[in-house]
Amino acid sequence: MAGAVLHLGAVVLGTHGAPAEPIIPTPNLLVADMPAIAMESPWLVAGCPLEAIVPVPPPFCVMAEFVVGSVRVLADGVPLTTQLGVSIAEASGTPLIPLVVQELVMVE
Repeated sequence: MAGAVLHLGAVVLGTHGAPAEPIIPTPNLLVADMPAIAMESPWLVAGCPLEAIVPVPPPFCVMAEFVVGSVRVLADGVPLTTQLGVSIAEASGTPLIPLVVQELVMVE
């Protein structure tokens, strides 16, 4: 999906406002001097406020993944995550929200 490539410095939140961080950056591809994030990387969502409201297993918004990313641009044979890509949190089914991204590298 088109949009700006997400990198390690991007600000990404879970739907409920908790910060999300990629677990496996792609160190051999830099975007704005930071590693890009390929779609194979899971995302860790820390401190989802929904967990305090509904503290029953499974934990809400702990892990998420991008399921649709770049179409034509690959890193190590894997599509890149993009600002307009499709993501989903495993337990809650809600998406991640990229708020602040680099604007130098845009892909389809």
